[in-house]
Amino acid sequence: MLFFLKFYSGGGPAYIYLAIEDLADGGVAAELPRDLSLSLASQAVLGAASMATNAGKNTGQLKDDVTSPGGTTIAGIHELEKGGFRGTLMNAVVAAAKRSRELS
Repeated sequence: MLFFLKFYSGGGPAYIYLAIEDLADGGVAAELPRDLSLSLASQAVLGAASMATNAGKNTGQLKDDVTSPGGTTIAGIHELEKGGFRGTLMNAVVAAAKRSRELS
């Protein structure tokens, strides 16, 4: 339990910072100016976090609510899944938990 308190106050935010940075880099690769891309990525994460906290729906339903059949979101999700996005995040949490136990 102590690990998870440490994780969500330290490690978890670092993972989100990486996600924001990577989303912003993707925007730059798609020809958006860096400042705009970073702002859009940050606002997307802020809005998603607010919805996950306050909407009264599970995150799977929230994802489905913004994913149109054959649309841009599902195309991006497909790429994330091909790259093992969810498994990679889960593995990062497990690795951090293991390291926390080693340091205890």
